[in-house]
Amino acid sequence: MERSELEANFLRDSYFTLVCSVTILSESYKEVPKRFVNGIMPSSIDDHFVELFERKETTDVRFEVDGEIFTAHRSVLAAQSPVFNAELFGSMTEGKMETIAIKDIKPLIFKAMLHFIYTDSLPDLSDENIPLVNNSASISSC
Repeated sequence: MERSELEANFLRDSYFTLVCSVTILSESYKEVPKRFVNGIMPSSIDDHFVELFERKETTDVRFEVDGEIFTAHRSVLAAQSPVFNAELFGSMTEGKMETIAIKDIKPLIFKAMLHFIYTDSLPDLSDENIPLVNNSASISSC
């Protein structure tokens, strides 16, 4: 069948609709697919930020917390936190440093705070660390 024949029979206003049926044969499928809203596939930006958080190749800022090094993306931190925005892009000297030393916070808590900044969710933590995370989130104004 020629392309012109397909276009004449199936193309309406430069669009065509493909209708298909999917059968899942395995019972191990756990996630219900997201629904389309107004015919538009939902954004997967959340997934991309999780991937950005987990992959370290494109990071452009380093933090040292109690001897442990954490890397991140200046623009993500600045977009999520006015404190980081001022620190990284304002007149503060930390924005020009290669590695920024962070004091008065445990590495586990700083990592949880970074996780929250990138994902809007907290990683699994023990109950005694949750108040510390809440305190660090308020310090960074996340």
